[in-house]
Amino acid sequence: MLDDQQKACLSKLPKATLINFVADVQGMDKLLDKKIERLLLQSDKPKLIKKLTSTLKGLRRRRKSLNFWEYSNFVTELHYLIDDVMSLYPEQAQACLELLELFIDSTESTFERIDDSNGDVGDIYQNLTSLWLQVATKCYEQELQAAGIDEQDIVRHAWMEKVKSIACDNDYGTKDHILRGVDQLFTSIEIQGLIEDYKYDYQTLLNDAFSDFFNGSKPSFDEQNNANSIHKKYLETALTDLAWALGDIDVFEEMYLYLNTHRVFSLYEFKIFITFMLERDAYHTALRYLTKDWQDSHHVPETERLHWLNRVYAQQNNVALQLDVLDLLQKS
Repeated sequence: MLDDQQKACLSKLPKATLINFVADVQGMDKLLDKKIERLLLQSDKPKLIKKLTSTLKGLRRRRKSLNFWEYSNFVTELHYLIDDVMSLYPEQAQACLELLELFIDSTESTFERIDDSNGDVGDIYQNLTSLWLQVATKCYEQELQAAGIDEQDIVRHAWMEKVKSIACDNDYGTKDHILRGVDQLFTSIEIQGLIEDYKYDYQTLLNDAFSDFFNGSKPSFDEQNNANSIHKKYLETALTDLAWALGDIDVFEEMYLYLNTHRVFSLYEFKIFITFMLERDAYHTALRYLTKDWQDSHHVPETERLHWLNRVYAQQNNVALQLDVLDLLQKS
């Protein structure tokens, strides 16, 4: 990667020198050739869009497995594709969004072809989700502005369904927190609407399971619950992420209590809960859940409780209590 000084030196070179250099290196490396081709297309956006559309559809159709030696080049290729797609934003936001969605559609075929032990490809596809939210925000604003007053509710509903559709197809975990970021896209009222949609689906799932059990159509409620456990977990994660996106402390606490009415918090869920409260300076709420009595009834390890207390007191700049906690940690 060139630093700023090196880039400044390049900018002083005659244009003919740079053109001749690019011409000389063409044909030496396949990935570089593709980058040069796309660079040449920057002056012709319709051709660039056509080329990227073809490439991304091809990416979705690829089936050949990649070996260890091909992995690095493939990661570089994906980075190039992202750069080229995002070069259309913000001037051609709609085209950029459609290309990002084609890119996202290749998730399954890509992960079936590689061993992503390094996590580089996973990071790229997670980044696509963030980029999608960024570009979608502009497209959504443009659609609302272009719609008549009586059509805006239709536009809102269509976009909410679009987000739900993208979020539910997440077998590889690359969209884990797309709903957590929807505050970029939707107003608090729209997020509340999404929460109500997911709560309805969640309650329906629970009611159907109980109904099947009591009507005797299933061997046991536990077996039915296990059959629906993946969808149930998805809905719980969606509700938690939407409450996070809303950013309301009371709603987030209410959601956690709603989802944990008949069970104790897992340590993972507890960490999410306390992290949310600390990020919003809700120390009083966090401390209520870090008391010894509450911890005992919810099986949170004592060392975990003390570590969280240490963070709370550090953020409150409460040195005396922090020292007490550190002393307990040292003895534990």
